[in-house]
Order: sequence, then structure tokens, then C-alpha cells
Amino acid sequence: MNGTRVSGILLHITSLPSPYGIGDVGPEAYKFVDFLHETKQDIWQILPLTPTEQCSPYSSVSAFAGNQLLISPDKLYDMKLLTKEDLIIPSKFEFNDQYVKFKQVTEYKYEILKKAFANFKQQEKHADNLLKEFRQSEHYWLDDYSLYMTIKEQQNKKSWSEWKHELKYRQKEMLEEINETQQNLIEYYIFIQYIFHQQWTQLKTYANNLNVKFIGDMPIYVDYNSADVWANTQIFQLDNETLLPTVVSGFPPDDCSTEGQNWNMPIYNWNDNSKKSDVFRWWIKRLEKTLKMVDIVRMDHFRGLESYWSIPVDENHIPLKPKDGEWVKGPGTEFFNTIFDTLGKDLPLIVEDLGNITKEITELRNQFNLTGIRILQFAFTFQPDNLHLPHNYIKTALRIQAHMIL
Repeated sequence: MNGTRVSGILLHITSLPSPYGIGDVGPEAYKFVDFLHETKQDIWQILPLTPTEQCSPYSSVSAFAGNQLLISPDKLYDMKLLTKEDLIIPSKFEFNDQYVKFKQVTEYKYEILKKAFANFKQQEKHADNLLKEFRQSEHYWLDDYSLYMTIKEQQNKKSWSEWKHELKYRQKEMLEEINETQQNLIEYYIFIQYIFHQQWTQLKTYANNLNVKFIGDMPIYVDYNSADVWANTQIFQLDNETLLPTVVSGFPPDDCSTEGQNWNMPIYNWNDNSKKSDVFRWWIKRLEKTLKMVDIVRMDHFRGLESYWSIPVDENHIPLKPKDGEWVKGPGTEFFNTIFDTLGKDLPLIVEDLGNITKEITELRNQFNLTGIRILQFAFTFQPDNLHLPHNYIKTALRIQAHMIL
């Protein structure tokens, strides 16, 4: 990235004002872009846009899909896929202006998105062709994602590890049967991604035209209960028989957490030479997709690419305590060489180089001239060499000065 000095605001989409229980990419998002432009801000930093079944945007069911909760009902009305009556919130839903009631919001959005899909199929002459074209352009992740979501709905939201053998192990005949018998439900999940992609692209284009860029966020890990793990078991450290994790991710005890942290997400097969190329290919596709959605990518937990904390599981596949884990060497230089050789040398990346930073991590960041992160609130201690002090900043650093707006 170039060294131009810029400023902006960190505000996740869900925190925008909305009568629908959660912020979305509708009118209020455009107003916020206008505000940034009027106040001469260059950057809108957001959290991950991927769908989640938890409250945290860092816990995703897909590293490629968009979050259906961020779809704007108002823009669906503009597309004539909803009526004014559809926008009236039923009395059974009681939203709160101060926080998101995720269970209610999820139910509400599911209802109106189902209506929008039915209207799309009825009103749009070329509906099938539009979805077919979109599916073809995104097939490398969308086929698995739409199939995964369809099966999960049929399985009453159970973890894929509890699905029957033919589904869990992706038996070809069984998947073909579902593709044939559940076409409408599969199309619904494709439609959701089609609409999200449309609405997000429109917002991003509007912002870019006003010289406002998006910094997106990429968590290093994905949920075990995700389309990514189900469809790509070979790239994760899983038991060959049960397909359950043999180790999980986390962090050792430190000043922030005396017990350590168990993130309970599977770890990539970084050190299995027979599978490493598959891991790298998946990451390249992931980065490529994310860089189409945002202008700059913040890579979370950069230190996990140099060395990662690996927590073993017991004979019942229950993780041990975080303190029982160990540091394991990650892909480091080989990973970034592969990424830059494939996608180009000047990728707009920011790396979160925070927490237990060693000489090896600093050297890895400097080797590829990557932009790091500094937190002003961490700066004013009694250590003159504190890396968060402004006069100790590296030339390429993203300084976070205030708490995110939530």
C-alpha cells in the first residue's frame, strides 16, 4: 500500500440506526458515507461481513458469503420485491434501539427474505437466468454454501458432525439427490447471496465515488460448523474417523486473560506437506473474494500465521484448558510468498500485529512491508519503548485512536 496519510471511522454495519432491529446497507449506510465525505474522512472501517449464527461477526458459517441480516428491507422495496405492508413490523417482534435482539432479527429477516424470494420468482422474467449467472460466477464457494445451508435447515440446524453418514462425508449420490429434490431451497440461499452482493456493491460503488474506501476485516479462523470446514475437511486438523477437531485454536494466559482463551475453532493443516497446497489455494480464493468486497483487508491475529497456539483435545474430543496448549510454527514466509506471487506484490493488507509479539513476528511483517496496527489507548504507560507511543510508530501503521462505535 502507498504511504498516503488518511483518516476514518470504525463502525460496523449492524450499529447503524434502523427500524428493523439491526443496521443494514440501506439508507442509513448511504447517509454515513455522506457524513464521512462531508467531514473529509477517507476510510470506513467495518467488521467481517460474513454470516454468523452467533452474535459475533468473527464466528462465521462461511468465509465467502454475505450476512443476510445486513440486507436492507427498504432496498428490497425499491426493487419491488416487498410492499409497504411488508415493511410493517409484526407486533410479535419487539426490537430495541440500544442493542440487537439477534434471535428476533433473524426470524424477522427470514420471513421478509422468503417473501422477497417468492416475489422475485414471480415478477422477474429472467429470475432463473440471473441466479444461474450469479451462481456460475461464484460457483467455487456458492455451490457448497447453498447446499450446506439447505441441508442444515433440513437437519433442524444440527451440527454437520451429527448429520447422517452420507451427508457428513459428502457422499456424491446423496448430494446429487438433494440438489435435485431441494432446488427451490437451494435457489433461496443463492438468491440471498445475489441480493446481498447487489446491495453491497451498490453501497461500495457509491462510497468509492465519493473517495471513501472500506477497510474490511478477515478473521484468521472459521467456525467448525461452517460450509468451509464441511466442504474442505482436508485443509483442517480433523480426526479421520469422526471429522472432529484434533486441536483447536486459542491463546495462552496473558494480562488480558489469566486463564487463557479457547476459541474452539479448527486449525489449518499448515504443516502437512501433502495438504498444504490445498490450504494455500483456499486462502488465495478467500483473499481474492474479500478484496473484491472491500478496498483494504485487515488480517486478524497476524501472529497466528507465524506461530499459532494449539490446544489439544481429550479422547472425547473435548478441548483441554488453554494453558495446556503450545506454540506451533505456522506457514510464515512461505504463506506470504505464495499469496503475493499469486495475487500481486502490492496487496492492500493491514495485519493485526498485537498481543505477545516476538522478534520473528516483527521480522515477518517487515519482510513484506506490511502495515501494522497501533492502539493509542495502550500508549501512555511507563515504558519509553512502548510500540504504541506515537513517536515509536513504524512508518506503515494504522492507528486506532478511539473505541469503535457499537
